[in-house]
Amino acid sequence: MKKIIYLAVVLVLLLAFIGYYYFPDKFGLSPSFVVTSEPECGDGFDNDGDGEADFPDDLECFASWDISESLGGRCNEDWSCTQWSSCSEGKQKRTCVDANECETIEKRPLVERECKTFLEEPKNKEEKFIYLIIAGFVVLVLIIFLIVNRVMADRDKEKIRENRKVLTEKLKRTLDN
Repeated sequence: MKKIIYLAVVLVLLLAFIGYYYFPDKFGLSPSFVVTSEPECGDGFDNDGDGEADFPDDLECFASWDISESLGGRCNEDWSCTQWSSCSEGKQKRTCVDANECETIEKRPLVERECKTFLEEPKNKEEKFIYLIIAGFVVLVLIIFLIVNRVMADRDKEKIRENRKVLTEKLKRTLDN
């Protein structure tokens, strides 16, 4: 039975991990990682205007992860951003810096986005449904835990009764002899 409890805990932690990393915006959360600009040679656009988009068609690209489609003459933005701030007044902010100091913001990532705290009222039916599913799952896990705990307690009580009975019989036999 302990294995079931451990399995339930692992399952809950796994679901929390999945929710945090795959659906952070649903709950106003933000995973901690640094965002950098997308490589031009793999973004699906003709960034240098030569009529060819991306590796291998654009001969100025050496690989799909190459930062620039242009061999020169243009500054390539290379953005690094801090983590998103906590949600305040419905917004999250962060600071982004161009390592190449191009003085352009053509490829700058978002520096502000809408958010909500976990306790805010959901705005649409889909969010309400997600909250309802999560609440139902938590209640289900709690009920399973309580049932398993009760079954284990009943088994322990039965074992104690059996042991008492055996010990009482042994004591009677010893006293009789």
